[in-house]
Amino acid sequence: NYYSIPTSAYTVAGDASQLGTSCLLDNGSCRALSGFYLNGIIHFVFHSDIGSGWNGINYNRLNVSTQTNQSSTFGAAGSFDYSYPSVSSYASSLTDASVRIGFGSSNPNVYPQMRVVNCDNSMNWSNSTIVKSSSSYVSYTSTTKERWGDYTGTTRKHNSTNPSIWMNGMFANTSNTWDTWVAEIYANQVGINE
Repeated sequence: NYYSIPTSAYTVAGDASQLGTSCLLDNGSCRALSGFYLNGIIHFVFHSDIGSGWNGINYNRLNVSTQTNQSSTFGAAGSFDYSYPSVSSYASSLTDASVRIGFGSSNPNVYPQMRVVNCDNSMNWSNSTIVKSSSSYVSYTSTTKERWGDYTGTTRKHNSTNPSIWMNGMFANTSNTWDTWVAEIYANQVGINE
């Protein structure tokens, strides 16, 4: 079985700039990149244009029984590109739809970063937090566009008393290539583990 469920319109945005080079980071497409099912809702994320060619996070809650989709975007058009998100439950009860979303971030004035943001049960966004900054830009091929790392990944730490997630993502090293960083995100804090 398949169903057609209406949602907010979205489009692909442009590639992202980074400090120190004219080499762009490839944003690829705007397909769903991460999701999970909890309490009758499919939570999923992707990146899309949030205005003037800037990428932002497009977070969705698809209610399976009512076949309705609620979406909300997070971003800073004209300031930062946010791409390659991953989503995990950050709920404190079965009916809590709160999530944490990890993603990559870049702009012409900063090196690529890993960040995390919370979207609460009422679809209100927190400010984002830096998980890992890069020490340089990425430019390791002879092209003018580089793959934006790979993806970010998040997963709930299910044996934690309080909500906690693990996140992985990519950051640029001093050789202008990508390295991977893993961090535990909990209680408005970021515990770093390499």
